[in-house]
Amino acid sequence: MTTTDVENYPGYPNAVTGPKMMNDFQQQAERVGTEVRFGLVTKVDFSEKIHKIWIDDEKLIQARTVIIATGAKAKWLGIPSETRLNGSGVSACAVCDGFFYKGKEVGIVGAGDTACEEALYLSKLCPQVHMIVRRSEMRASKIMQDRVINTPNIKIYWNSETEEILGDKKVEAVRIKNNQTQESSEVKIEGFFVAIGHEPNASIFKSYINTDEAGYIITEAKSTRTNVAGVFAAGDVQDKIYRQAVTSAGSGCMAALDAERYLAEHFHYNNRVKSIEKILKDKENKVEQEHVQLHQNLSVVDLASLGIAAIIGAGVFSTIGSACADGGPAVSLLFLGIAVACGFSALCYAEFASRIPIAGSAYTYAYATFGEIIAWIIGWDLILEYAIGNITVSIAWAGNFVKFLQDCGVERWLNQMGYEFPYYLTTSFLEAQKNIPELYATAPQLLGIPLIINLPAFFINFLITVLVYIGIKESKRFANGMVVFKIIVILIIIGIGIFYVQPENWSPFAPNGFAGVIKGVSAVFFAYIGFDAISTTAEECKNPQKDLPRGMFYALIIATILYVLISLVLTGMVHYTQLNNEAFLANAFTQIGMNWMGGLIAFSALIATASVLLVFQIGQPRIWMSISRDGLLPKKFSEIHHKYKTPAFATIATGILVDLCSIGTLFAFALVCAGVLVLQARDKKQPIQNTTPKFKVPNINGTLTISLLWLV
Repeated sequence: MTTTDVENYPGYPNAVTGPKMMNDFQQQAERVGTEVRFGLVTKVDFSEKIHKIWIDDEKLIQARTVIIATGAKAKWLGIPSETRLNGSGVSACAVCDGFFYKGKEVGIVGAGDTACEEALYLSKLCPQVHMIVRRSEMRASKIMQDRVINTPNIKIYWNSETEEILGDKKVEAVRIKNNQTQESSEVKIEGFFVAIGHEPNASIFKSYINTDEAGYIITEAKSTRTNVAGVFAAGDVQDKIYRQAVTSAGSGCMAALDAERYLAEHFHYNNRVKSIEKILKDKENKVEQEHVQLHQNLSVVDLASLGIAAIIGAGVFSTIGSACADGGPAVSLLFLGIAVACGFSALCYAEFASRIPIAGSAYTYAYATFGEIIAWIIGWDLILEYAIGNITVSIAWAGNFVKFLQDCGVERWLNQMGYEFPYYLTTSFLEAQKNIPELYATAPQLLGIPLIINLPAFFINFLITVLVYIGIKESKRFANGMVVFKIIVILIIIGIGIFYVQPENWSPFAPNGFAGVIKGVSAVFFAYIGFDAISTTAEECKNPQKDLPRGMFYALIIATILYVLISLVLTGMVHYTQLNNEAFLANAFTQIGMNWMGGLIAFSALIATASVLLVFQIGQPRIWMSISRDGLLPKKFSEIHHKYKTPAFATIATGILVDLCSIGTLFAFALVCAGVLVLQARDKKQPIQNTTPKFKVPNINGTLTISLLWLV
């Protein structure tokens, strides 16, 4: 506080100097346990939940809440005498210092509302106020201008600029120049006030905190909250209207209360529950802060397509057979029952989606009802469903790909050419090590390490990740295309098969009774997994409140109709006892002389598996994005790509997680080799006795090993 005396602060009837007031404030704060630290704040980082502040570029302070009260500094004219006479007649606050010039002539420079207010205040204390205005009109509001112009003891010098403030030890006069005639003149005064505006001390925060065009920090209405959670602003740094010690103290008290409430809501309770309003507000603040949001491009047709893409996966070409073998034709009724059960769940999703159109699915819904702990658990459960499940799906796609190549005769062609099919490039390392010892023993090796990697799984996941990364619009186009292809194939199966149905195969309808039908529940329910994934795209829907519920129900209805029809047709074409094998569809058509259907079914299984992988790859990054918004994951996971409008980092992380399953062992070997390099570097700096020899075969060390592993 640079003002000499403060006369309008409660508790100081005889006025008080600025330094004395600040010292009293400090003593009061320390008496109640406040730790006071002195230094210059040189850098801040408000990007995480725990805020960081550096003092003098060295000392780091970390805090859950920060109150910015850095004030505002007056703008000055920039003339030497202004600095020399500051405090000796020159001031930037007429309300603070005007009383000292009671009965004396003073000057004031400025043309805005603040200058007019201070000129009017001084006119009540001083016999003459000389007001210097640079232009032929003021910038102040019309009503303020009229009041100044009509005040008899305020003399206005239009088109004038301050050249110099005259006086040795105190202000004696001011020399002004008319910028139209270029004539200079001196005006006798004893006080000079600069009122050309203020500049808030907020520049160090601009990378994180929203400010207005004048640089003042923007706070929420009737609050001191800024756009960054846990950061509050009080005093002149956010107040460009009043700028008084009393009002600053009041807003400081408000900031303390706001900070206390924030801590109570976010940290004092082990299981905080977020209100729906808070969830929606946090999302709006995130968009406002980053000036980017997910692209709203999905219609109800797109949502239904994504739902069908997730529901009708490879299961329709594999698991339905085992269910039919257990329950017979009555399994078709089981599909209806499971669909009704899923429909009830879809109704609940619809209720939430209409009230919380946020891309967090069950995680966000749990946060709004059961609290953070349950939300955290269900969030990681969704990660198991999507990210970890994608590992299984990508491996299943690789298996279907190999089978498709075999059905196309690729393996037979390679054998005729004198080559063997490279199974070591289509199998995971751990799978070969545990279950295929002959492959593990015969695979090519590098430095004693079998080169076994599931390349098809790696590349399908890589391609899907790239597709999801570059945009939801491109993803929906591929999803729509794959869904259309799947439905056409299923309709072909139904359309051809219906002509070969033998009604006697439907008798008995439930050969193993109710127990046999129920035995197929797990396989049938598995066929419906994934319809909830479309709720993760809530922020990318054109109208989430209406389209999300409709999309879910359309997907369930269409999938159920297709499941019921295909189960009835299959059990009518062949006896249910012949369906308990993976190739039940192909076998059914082989029996009626349509061997060519086997290739179409194998290719359809590839498309079906890829569509499931696509939907789950869309869902997982958006779950991570929502968890990150709540501060339960690093902020990087909630970043949205400015060009593609997708959660870029979370998408890449999901793809890497799945691909690590294919190259995980090689990655582990590479890390071990990198560790050897670190140890060797440490040994050079701090020699220790080494009981094992250096790895040299000849002149090959860890560096070359790592390079070769990654090249492979």
